[in-house]
Amino acid sequence: MSDIAYQNKDITSKLFADRFKGKSLKVYGIDIPSIKQVLPTNIPQIKANELRIDNVFLLEDDTIAIIDYESAYKKENKHKYISYINHVVEYYSKEWGKSFDVRMIVIYTADVKRSQTSNIFDVGCLTLEIESAYLSELNSEEILNRIERK
Repeated sequence: MSDIAYQNKDITSKLFADRFKGKSLKVYGIDIPSIKQVLPTNIPQIKANELRIDNVFLLEDDTIAIIDYESAYKKENKHKYISYINHVVEYYSKEWGKSFDVRMIVIYTADVKRSQTSNIFDVGCLTLEIESAYLSELNSEEILNRIERK
């Protein structure tokens, strides 16, 4: 049995991280700006709650639709959506033993107009594209008449 840790290469890379400040990653074939600051990797995160996703549906095309209802547009909510997507993908990939596509759908109440929102959340390495529905765009008079006829 060896006294060398299985993750020895990861350990070595992490130990030398402080020496990367001011350097570039071109030696690895990665052409990005030089490193300005080495940030901590032990980012604390304690979550004791289960995610309260509004709805999760398996669709006929075997995609999963995650639906969230919002009465106000907040860009920060997109962080929540990424967590929902990650949680659903991790859970059902293990449960079903296969991968699948996910749709993130936000249904906004009549208080929110399309012009107030953005369906794209781009953080560089990840772009989230949301499908949105706006109750403000529905013809409420027509809907009320249809319901009254029924």
